[in-house]
Amino acid sequence: MDATAIFVPLVGLSYLVWLVSLLFRPGSGRWPFLLTAAATVAWAALTYLEGQLHPLPDSLQAVAGLIRSWTWIWVIDRTIIQFNSASLRQDRSKTPTGFGRRPFQIGSAIAAASVIAVLIVPLTGPLYEPVDNGALGHLCLAITGLLLIENLLSLAPSPARWAVKHMLIGFGAAFAYDLFLYSEAILLKQIGTVTEEVLSLVIAFILPLLWISERRLRGIQSGIAVSRTVMLRTTALVGSGLYLLAVAGVGFLVQNFGWRWSPALQMGGTIGALLVLAVMLASSQVRARTRWWLSRNFFRLHYDYRSEWLQFVDTMAGEDALAGRLHQRAIKTASDLLDCASGALYLRTRHTGFRLAEDLALSIAHSNGPPPERTLARMQPDAPIVDLTSANLDLTPEETAWRDGIPNCWIVMGLQHRRRIVGAILLASPRVHRPLSWEDRDLLHIFSAQIGSYIAEEQVTLALAEAQRFERVSKNFSFIAHDLKNLVTQLSLIVSQAKRHGDNPAFQADVLSTVADSVEKMRTMLLRLRDVQSNDDQPKLQLIPLGPLVTDLFQRKGALIGRLTVGAMDNSLQVMAEPTTLAAVLENLVQNALDAVSTDGQVIVGLLHQTNPDGVEEAVVTIADNGAGMTQAFIDDHLFQPFLSTKETGFGLGMYQCREWVERWRGRLELSSAPGVGTQARVVLPLAGRVGEAA
Repeated sequence: MDATAIFVPLVGLSYLVWLVSLLFRPGSGRWPFLLTAAATVAWAALTYLEGQLHPLPDSLQAVAGLIRSWTWIWVIDRTIIQFNSASLRQDRSKTPTGFGRRPFQIGSAIAAASVIAVLIVPLTGPLYEPVDNGALGHLCLAITGLLLIENLLSLAPSPARWAVKHMLIGFGAAFAYDLFLYSEAILLKQIGTVTEEVLSLVIAFILPLLWISERRLRGIQSGIAVSRTVMLRTTALVGSGLYLLAVAGVGFLVQNFGWRWSPALQMGGTIGALLVLAVMLASSQVRARTRWWLSRNFFRLHYDYRSEWLQFVDTMAGEDALAGRLHQRAIKTASDLLDCASGALYLRTRHTGFRLAEDLALSIAHSNGPPPERTLARMQPDAPIVDLTSANLDLTPEETAWRDGIPNCWIVMGLQHRRRIVGAILLASPRVHRPLSWEDRDLLHIFSAQIGSYIAEEQVTLALAEAQRFERVSKNFSFIAHDLKNLVTQLSLIVSQAKRHGDNPAFQADVLSTVADSVEKMRTMLLRLRDVQSNDDQPKLQLIPLGPLVTDLFQRKGALIGRLTVGAMDNSLQVMAEPTTLAAVLENLVQNALDAVSTDGQVIVGLLHQTNPDGVEEAVVTIADNGAGMTQAFIDDHLFQPFLSTKETGFGLGMYQCREWVERWRGRLELSSAPGVGTQARVVLPLAGRVGEAA
């Protein structure tokens, strides 16, 4: 007696007992399981009758198997609907929708088409062998069932997983076995006897698992949310399956037409097809287009706001490699939202204008300068988004030139804090070119306020830290003033006695000793004083001819040191500044350059005239040296930070104060440097006229 005669009746009787127990049990949730039990009993009966008692048409057993597989899919679908209905009871205006039901609809269509094909074969004659015996239908239903299982397992919360995990394990094993069984049947054009007989054992094994899940599902209430991530993965799985089926179809056609392929060519074609699939799955462009297509066709809203907010918080919290750089994290947050590959962040300076603070894969932004004033004026707190590609935007020539200077320039998003624009993020074109929708603008508006608050908080934190350091310095001045008073008293005494005892050698020796001691004490105090108190009073600006100021200052330095050369000089340029402070700024920059070069090094200064992209005429003082140079990271992170110095006697305030004063005069301090090449400092100030011009 074969295995079919033993196991199939036991499977049918087991499911029949379960069917009878379901009939006497109240509740609407029993109907899917009741139908599953009935279909399994019918399939077992037909299988036993066909194999042991009376020959039956092959189509009846095939139809029974298809209906049995369809009822399994229906049970999973009804479970999804049950969870959706439970989660939406408080809002009757909504109906459960989503991708979770589409596999069931597809599976129903496949089952109906397969049943019809199997039944009409005796009337019309053979069509296609996998269709005639239902093997293709079984294979497609197995794939559909696995998709539904993956959906339910991924979307169900913890209570639902506790209830359905046994059912999903059982159905998953049965569908996986069907996939193996009927794939073998289609590929080898035959079903192994042992493989087919084991099917009844697999169906028998899943009965206890179904019984456990059916009991746990009674009265459970849970909710399932449609996940965009699961949809993307499911789509990738379905697409990969269709692609592989297409490749298999090409191979079938080649074999059907009798073409001859060498084994090497067959292997090469298979590997090439798999490589193409791997490249497509790894492509950011393909993922972006797929995500956009799914959002447009399967969701009422393009964004999953909960997911976007969690991703925003995670990125801004700095849990990745960009943890130390708030500016890069801000750009990444905005670019990830719209699937952009690059961007740049501009921040408002303390006094006027904007400057480039950071870029993300957009290095050309450094040479293109900040957005024009007209572009910045377009960003309002109520409408902070400027679409630079919009046909309705009337750009000025300066805006057009600035936009064209950055490849794929797309939008500028203003960053606001308390209805004040504190910065702007420039984003390049996304991977999927599309116009901005109302939903994009609404979400970007929210991001504008959130990122702006992060930027403002960082600026306030840095300003507070600087203020605290200045406060500590001001407290130390009282002690320093006391020590200085004592030194002044000593020196005053020497001066008062110099007229009377100046010719006395002993007095002269005592004077030298006292002065040396005073100098040493003052040097010690200066070494202790690492912070100085800044003068915030804005001095009155004057019209300064730069030529005489620069020439006199640098010629005096050059005469003393001999390593300084005056280069090209445009002596007609005039600017508005404070003469003493401007001289101190330039002298500090020259001294830094002299300190950076060796005894045989060279420092060259010059005075030039230029016109910036916005059409503003400027005077430029250049100080170039061939010293050791600096890295860009050191310039960005350390050079302009107050109270940080690489010199043993330095205060760390020189470059900080230089930039502060230049920016107060509506100018800017630019530095370009490279290790081993040297450094060039540029003091750029708005031109206030030329010498000899009428005021």
